[in-house]
Amino acid sequence: MSQLQNWLTANEPAIKKSNDILSKIPSNLVSLIGIADKKTFVSTDVLVITSLSVLAPLCSGIKLFRNIDDIDGDRVVVYVASFFRSGGGKTSAVNLLKDAFLGWLDEYHAAKYHESEKLKEELEKELEVCKDTQEKSLLIKKLNALKSGVDVFIPNATEAGLKESLKNGSTPLITLDNLGKMIGIAKRNEHVGQLLKMVDEIFDSANFSTNRTLSQGRTQNIKIGGLGLYAASTLGNSGLSSKMIYEGLEDGLLNRFLIVFQQEIEKNIPFEKYLSKEELKEFVIFAKKFYVYASKYNLLLSEEAKQEAIKFNAKISKEFRTKYSIGDETSGFTSRSITMLYRIAIIFHITENCDLESFENIEALLDKTVSFDREMILLSKETMLSAIDFFDYVKKEHTFKILDAANQNSRKSAAQKVLESIQRLCEKNKHCTVREITQSSRIAQKDGLLQILDDLLSIEKIKKEGEFYTV
Repeated sequence: MSQLQNWLTANEPAIKKSNDILSKIPSNLVSLIGIADKKTFVSTDVLVITSLSVLAPLCSGIKLFRNIDDIDGDRVVVYVASFFRSGGGKTSAVNLLKDAFLGWLDEYHAAKYHESEKLKEELEKELEVCKDTQEKSLLIKKLNALKSGVDVFIPNATEAGLKESLKNGSTPLITLDNLGKMIGIAKRNEHVGQLLKMVDEIFDSANFSTNRTLSQGRTQNIKIGGLGLYAASTLGNSGLSSKMIYEGLEDGLLNRFLIVFQQEIEKNIPFEKYLSKEELKEFVIFAKKFYVYASKYNLLLSEEAKQEAIKFNAKISKEFRTKYSIGDETSGFTSRSITMLYRIAIIFHITENCDLESFENIEALLDKTVSFDREMILLSKETMLSAIDFFDYVKKEHTFKILDAANQNSRKSAAQKVLESIQRLCEKNKHCTVREITQSSRIAQKDGLLQILDDLLSIEKIKKEGEFYTV
């Protein structure tokens, strides 16, 4: 049995085939995921959910307003984490998607940075030989006006580096290749701890405050126009342990992630791992149209969409209150469901509506030499329902399974684990055997399972009929 299978509850219904998720996303994204699917051996689910974090940096400051008179709206910050065994293709999948959707943007900003650095060298040389005070002052102003460059990818972020990048207007994709080890050393490594704390703080409000320094004066509140974060980790003591997951839920860090896992590899390792020029062109055209649309509009919930969101909010509120009252640590994820839903809805709306955009003037848009007076567009009921359906699927088939598994296997007595395992098994099959209880609870006979069963029988928590146990 695999490491991940050991974590998950025995006899759970098999995860739905990956193709199910394709019915829950916009059709023009389906075709692009289909291309990527042939180049990777991760599941379609992993690719689709990962793509949300890769598209977030292209959202260009678009906001979703819940009411017309709101003073601010929701912006797109998406965190995705892939937790499965080493060698499963976690990193190669995000690398393919980031190069496909964002590679053109990185090349553009790299060229601009090269031009800026060349100009900086020329100005510094002029400044060295300049004798005129007024001309010197002008040269210094020109030097100070030069930006340090926009980041598209941040693979090895630090708190200070990320702050400078965001202050400079970047809307990057951050990748954290081994989140388990980062969490493990965060308490003794100040830099890692500060980065995770910053990531934690940015998620809810899509902004951050700079530190006050003598040279920079008062603190600044920086609003983030779009941000994606993709984290990966193996499961287990060498990566992300049960204890770390439990603590990550408790302190709130993992409650900010859409978590996806892959129990089995169903596809062959692909012979072709790179996109062709024509395939890449499809991704680039889509990404540029996506960016232009996101730069032109803000969104407002239509009345019908608002009613669906209100119903979803009521359902989530009830779920949150129940979980909070019984001390379920996944309540933090539940309380953020509305925020996550709206961000998914924004991405879906842009994807559905960007096809007719022209990107002829995209360079002027990227250089901030042209900007649009943002028009307010209604987000439809259909888009909201699609986002709800997609989000519920991800929660049920991925995020809550892994979080519940960690919760069930952490800081509980052996008797609690056994009783909860019997209850879960009996919900499906009405009764269960000792072997099934062992697999589900991970409490074996050598750990005193038979004595625990006798104790539960004696206090009438469970019943026994022949070799079968029931509740």
